Amino acid sequence: MNLNRNTTYLLLSIPLLFFSCETSSRFKKRESYKNFHLEESDFQNKNLSKIDFSGAHLHSANFSNASINEAIFVKADLTNANLSGVEAHHANFKEANLTNANLSFGNFSYAYFEKATLINVQATGAYFKDSKGLSNETRANLEKAGARFD
Repeated sequence: MNLNRNTTYLLLSIPLLFFSCETSSRFKKRESYKNFHLEESDFQNKNLSKIDFSGAHLHSANFSNASINEAIFVKADLTNANLSGVEAHHANFKEANLTNANLSFGNFSYAYFEKATLINVQATGAYFKDSKGLSNETRANLEKAGARFD
């Protein structure tokens, strides 16, 4: 009987050990980072599609060239974040703070920006085809900063 308990214990501990060795890809293992403090995190070139970052603190985070398609950033703090070159199709930025963010050459087609703060953003070559929720003033400011909407 003791042998069976030991065998069961060993079988259960193997997956736990395997998971703990996978720390380098921890952002792919979870689907939600709601309210996490991830300031200055480096997500460069990562596939973060469909991950929920709602309410996350992402001040100065680096998302350059990342795939954030269908990701959720509702009420997230992306102040000073680098989103240059991102693929953000259908991403949700409702009420997100993108003050001073770099959106240059990012593809934000079909993304949602209702009540998002986009003050002093860099948007050279950024693409916002069929994006929703942008006020006329914000859209005009993005166009002045070099964004396209065609």
